[in-house]
Amino acid sequence: MRGHIRKYRRNVFFAVFLFFILGLMLYNMRDSFFVEFRQFIENRISRQLNAEVKVGRFEGGFLNRLSFGNLSVHYKDKDLWIVARRAYFNLKFSDIIFKRYKSLDPFYLSIEKASFFKQNVCLPVKVARARVYFSKGFLRVEDLKGSLGDKIPFEVEATIAQFLGENPSIKIKCRFLSVKEDKEVSLPLPVVIYLDGDLSRLMLKGYWHDTKRTIFDIVGNIQPLSKVFSFSVLPQKMSEDRIDSSSTTETLLSSAEMFKRIPKITVTGDFSMPGLFNIRLALEHLNLRNNDLLTNIVVEGGFIPQKKLVQGKIYSSGSVLNYQPLPEFKGFFRLKDGEARVSSLRWGDILLLSGIVNSGIPLSGNLSILINNFNLELLATLFYPTWSAFGSLRGKLKFNIGAQGVDTRGEINLSEGVFGPFKFKGGRILLSGEKSIMALTNSKVYNENGYFELGGEVDFRRLGQPDFGRKITMNQNQSKIEWQGWNISRKEGLNEQRISAGKGIDEKFSVGFNAYVNNEERLDSAKNQSEFDLEYKLKDDKSLKIRLKENEELLGVERKVKF
Repeated sequence: MRGHIRKYRRNVFFAVFLFFILGLMLYNMRDSFFVEFRQFIENRISRQLNAEVKVGRFEGGFLNRLSFGNLSVHYKDKDLWIVARRAYFNLKFSDIIFKRYKSLDPFYLSIEKASFFKQNVCLPVKVARARVYFSKGFLRVEDLKGSLGDKIPFEVEATIAQFLGENPSIKIKCRFLSVKEDKEVSLPLPVVIYLDGDLSRLMLKGYWHDTKRTIFDIVGNIQPLSKVFSFSVLPQKMSEDRIDSSSTTETLLSSAEMFKRIPKITVTGDFSMPGLFNIRLALEHLNLRNNDLLTNIVVEGGFIPQKKLVQGKIYSSGSVLNYQPLPEFKGFFRLKDGEARVSSLRWGDILLLSGIVNSGIPLSGNLSILINNFNLELLATLFYPTWSAFGSLRGKLKFNIGAQGVDTRGEINLSEGVFGPFKFKGGRILLSGEKSIMALTNSKVYNENGYFELGGEVDFRRLGQPDFGRKITMNQNQSKIEWQGWNISRKEGLNEQRISAGKGIDEKFSVGFNAYVNNEERLDSAKNQSEFDLEYKLKDDKSLKIRLKENEELLGVERKVKF
């Protein structure tokens, strides 16, 4: 019995030893096994893609599917490279030994971390992973996940029939994902785009959601052979079943009025000339804070891939706001090595923008805006359409972009004018802050009888909202001034001061208000609460006065006696 056990153990030991020796021999001979396989795969994929394909060294897969490093695809006529860090094939090591791969059809490979290069310049397109199927001139791409500029993620599915033909049939579905730049702001992007056709003309359809979840349609075409494209973005038509039964007549009328002027954005591009491009953006009846905007924006220039340089000019034409002409803008730009330079970007004779932004991590740069005679009436039209306004702004704003965000400094000077309920003879406002929150320091607005000192802060994201100026403080620098018909006075006391405001409605009727500020700078101290007065003048220097105070009411007849 013991002899049988000993013999069994000896046979097991020799079997394991032989298997180990065989595995070691196969591992040492792996390159010789894979030379013919790599050559076959390279030739087959090269025929499928009509490009030069190279497969790197074997990395693993004795028991699982084979993996190789650095798969590269080179289109010589376009000087375009596609390089993947790793490629997996639906084959096992036994398929290589017995050469079963030669009869495998269809076969597929999976790639990871692919990059695109044009004339040795890395393009801003990254592919994290994808599966590619080949079968007799048929190619299918599934589960492709990547990003544009390392910021905008996308997913792609594609089917290409007659791939080796002169004009293959193409169907592509591309899905873009929303990007959250921070906790509050999300970037609205097209949700789905479909391409269907051939290289002479691909029909484009799709849709996207804006920040208010309104659905927009995208329609157009791309002509790869001619290197031109054109597409439009417009709101999806409202159907009866999408109208809420609780909608008011006013809402339905405004909707009907809106569709008389359907907003539309059209983008056309022309890259047919070597090294040159022309992109046009047409905005038709775009709703800009309930204002109707029409304009055309053109970006044209050239690119030199060897120098990683793109430069040109940008300008507008035919700009109209509420059917009134707007100033046009024109400027120059230069993109090189991740640096964007803007120079002499002028909006009429009103604004001048210049500066540099580096797209590295973190984002950095600086921008400056010169303001010259900016019409307050245009500002009121955009943000406070019911207000009357005249006058102008002059000044300068500087933006420093760094790891902590955008730091802003600026000075704005006011001419004599009116802005809604405010009438002024001039003024100076100093701004400083981060992002959209600006603090007001050493700022003054002048009136016929004095000036106000402005303090506090504003959030420019609230511009146009009723609470935009709720954190602005206004302090008068003398005991009595007049402002828009109000007589405002201040009287100092031992522990507090009284601020009084009065205005005559007509010859006989007037209103008044008294407020108290204690040493802690709080209104309505416990001893003296705010008062509200109504006064009506009678005959013989007599007047009827009503004084309202919290928990108190007083009605009396007052007579003034001259000494």
